[in-house]
Amino acid sequence: MNTRLLRGPWLWGGLLILLGGYLLARNLELLPDLGDAGWGLLAAAAAVVFFALWLSNRQQWWWLIPALTLAGRAAITGLQTLGVPSNVTGSIFLWSIALAFALVWLVRRDQWWALIPAGVMAVIGAIPLLGEAASGEVIGAFFLLGIGLMFLIVYLSRREHWWALIPAGVLVTLSVLPVTANSLSEAALGAIFFGGLCLTFLILWLLRGRHGTGWAIYPAATLLVVAIVVGLFGPLGRWWPVFFLIVPGLWLLNRALRPRSA
Repeated sequence: MNTRLLRGPWLWGGLLILLGGYLLARNLELLPDLGDAGWGLLAAAAAVVFFALWLSNRQQWWWLIPALTLAGRAAITGLQTLGVPSNVTGSIFLWSIALAFALVWLVRRDQWWALIPAGVMAVIGAIPLLGEAASGEVIGAFFLLGIGLMFLIVYLSRREHWWALIPAGVLVTLSVLPVTANSLSEAALGAIFFGGLCLTFLILWLLRGRHGTGWAIYPAATLLVVAIVVGLFGPLGRWWPVFFLIVPGLWLLNRALRPRSA
């Protein structure tokens, strides 16, 4: 079978012409609306085509993304006819997109970036199910924690990407704040935030033998001092930028402007 017509510009050009022709005819009232069932069947047929294209050449992993996304669209059409609530079908559709990127990573481990949209869509997909049972603070904490853990998975899957530990630590730290904001003082929340950032860079420093991150001890030490100042002095801790940023900056400028001795 000659698959040249099913690839690249031939495929996308043909699909755009067919879709545009149908929508034009629909606007001119020459054809009836397909309805949810019709669009669901069309999505299922397109999913089969894209999946077949991937099977014909496993190196072209990108066909998995439209294949699984359209399969999810077809699935929610069938579930809606069975009376499944919209929040459940919405989650299933978002998870189908997450599954598409997860499969890209599973079949092509060099495509590590696919873990990021997979994790993001998986976390967002759970939010419609939590919307009726959890408060806004819990949902916010869940979202931040889920994205943070996704970056941790990126690091665990490819250890050379040590940078992923930084957004992981920041987001996991931030996830604590929404659920503790009403029970802790502002000073305590600030101490938790800067303490979590300190721990993030401390972990990087402990991994210096593997990743050459010995430099991380400096931000870790600075953030530790900031956490202590904010936690102990409360409102006075708001002035930490003066002591840890502005004063050192003025000192550096003074050194730069000072005339050098011959």
